Amino acid sequence: MIASLLSRRNLYLIVSFCLVLSGLILGMAIVQENYYIMFGVTTLVIGIFIFRSNTTPLIIILFVVFFGNWIQELGLMPPQFSWLAEVLIVLLFCKAIAAKMLRKERIKLKYLWILISFLVVTYLSFKFTGASLIHMLLYLRLLFRHYILFLAVINTDITEKEMNRIIKLLILLFIIQIPTAVGKMFVYGPGEKAIGTYAPWGGGPSTVIPLIAISFLLSLYFLNKPSKWYILLAFGFIAFGIIGGKRAVLFFVPLIILFLAFFMKIGFKEVIKYAFIGSLIILLTGYFSFRFLRSLNPEGGYGNVTVDLGFVANYITNYTTAVEEGQSRGRISTTINVFRILSAQGARGLFLGLGPGSYIKTRFEDLQSTNKQTGALPIIYGTTGFTWTALQTGYLGALIYFSIFFFVLIVASRYYKAEKRPYWKAFGLGMVGFTFVMLWINMTYWTVHLDDMLPLVYFLLVAFMMKKMENSEKPSDSGI
Repeated sequence: MIASLLSRRNLYLIVSFCLVLSGLILGMAIVQENYYIMFGVTTLVIGIFIFRSNTTPLIIILFVVFFGNWIQELGLMPPQFSWLAEVLIVLLFCKAIAAKMLRKERIKLKYLWILISFLVVTYLSFKFTGASLIHMLLYLRLLFRHYILFLAVINTDITEKEMNRIIKLLILLFIIQIPTAVGKMFVYGPGEKAIGTYAPWGGGPSTVIPLIAISFLLSLYFLNKPSKWYILLAFGFIAFGIIGGKRAVLFFVPLIILFLAFFMKIGFKEVIKYAFIGSLIILLTGYFSFRFLRSLNPEGGYGNVTVDLGFVANYITNYTTAVEEGQSRGRISTTINVFRILSAQGARGLFLGLGPGSYIKTRFEDLQSTNKQTGALPIIYGTTGFTWTALQTGYLGALIYFSIFFFVLIVASRYYKAEKRPYWKAFGLGMVGFTFVMLWINMTYWTVHLDDMLPLVYFLLVAFMMKKMENSEKPSDSGI
């Protein structure tokens, strides 16, 4: 007993000493404006919580990715602040693996064979193309930083109650994006500055967030509880996408509704209701898209405008196939252009690409290698996640990397079919939709796998799904 008290007292003394010392160092760093020391001390202090809790570091990581870029743009934090999420992910991973080793338990390395296969292709591309080592490492970091979080969580003893707490926080963080976009719209007007808390500007998430939200909201409505709030929130997220000026919402919302209909196993009456609600969502999405997205109407304005489907078809054709002075600037033209660029290198180019890290954008200015900095490739705009990856590690590397989403889609569909409890069954179908969105958007629209926020949320929820599948035979708390 006495030894235990002494041990606890010593621990408190050590922690107190570390906190006081950290405060002194942090104060000196602020005076000297040394952001690297500030970042190191902040990471050390937050790192203490990692060893005390499973959920606290996840909450901190989520707040960093949902608010970090905006806070930096406002000048409230230095650019190094954005590194905090990745450092915490690594620390969380190290804690999880160390705990497994100390308890002599099996370490779970789900989809490790995909990682190893991709590393082999990346190494071959590195050797045969003469790419630099630092660019290869930056490339791998961009692709696998959130997979590390996935491994950390599936190897952590996290309870269903803790998962529910994180999911509730995620729901709140997603809902906050709607009023934030509305507020920005009154300041900046509709467009890529009228977005959520995750960035000062940018269009990709304005398309993807509504699709993710619709996947979960429709699943909850039809499989858990038919609440009108789910449908109202679905319309709110569609408005969020339109406020952000995203034409793609008009085309991808019907796609995700039809995709979910294919998987959803409900009775005849529910099918009729789903068809009615789905059609209503699609019609209202089209109505407000034509009224408030200026590029979709001949007048180029808002409000009472002409709906001209021929105009829209011509606009989309020109937008996706545009070529300017031999440089592609549309998604279709760029996809074709990437194939030409790689095929000009022969089989090596098609299979291994131009070299890992040869087309990346990084905060380290002297290491930039995208077309905007080098002008080396005839590409202005339009690289999708698949073509971005293929440019650097070939179509073989791209197929291997994106296979992870295909295999998760299979697992999610199995979990959805096997789960009996309404809330978690809806969660399973939502993950089917989320995975489809990640796969489809990467293949056709945007490099969503490189985003700071969305793939992190995705791999976190995939890890929760895997944990649920593991513990399905154990008694658990009720859903939200």
